[in-house]
Amino acid sequence: MKKSTLLMSLALFAGTLCGNAATVTTSVMDANTEGSLMKIIADTPNGTATTIDFNFDGTELVLPEGIDEMDLIGKVISFDGMNKKNNTPVILSSVNRLFKMGAESDITFKNLKFTGCKNIVMTVTGTAKMTMTNCEAYNNKDVDKKVNSAVIRNTGGTVHIHQCY
Repeated sequence: MKKSTLLMSLALFAGTLCGNAATVTTSVMDANTEGSLMKIIADTPNGTATTIDFNFDGTELVLPEGIDEMDLIGKVISFDGMNKKNNTPVILSSVNRLFKMGAESDITFKNLKFTGCKNIVMTVTGTAKMTMTNCEAYNNKDVDKKVNSAVIRNTGGTVHIHQCY
């Protein structure tokens, strides 16, 4: 009895450490389409550690016009942007912004390219934590500051950037 209780406890603990995983399988950007980045983000429960990877035909995901940004407030997500289908980094673009992070967000971006944003790439506010590793940002603007390749507007969060350009 004690052994089975201990094994059950260890299994639950290991599951908590591993968190959830989801794979983007389509380049369609729609909150109602299975396998789309927007649906995966929307379905990710706040506070649940989730790893999102990519395995779709194509190289770019474009946030549709009319959608200001994807809301990551409260999310704990690690994005691994190396597309398994073609072994290239995924390109994320938008006519506005891509992401908004705030209270309780803990977001990691790895191996992604951010481009075409006309109003910076992302905002980091409050107690949010954001890490970028091996990412590239180009052809983005901060309309408030008129800066090319603007990536982050940080108004209180913690930001770590490693090997990005």
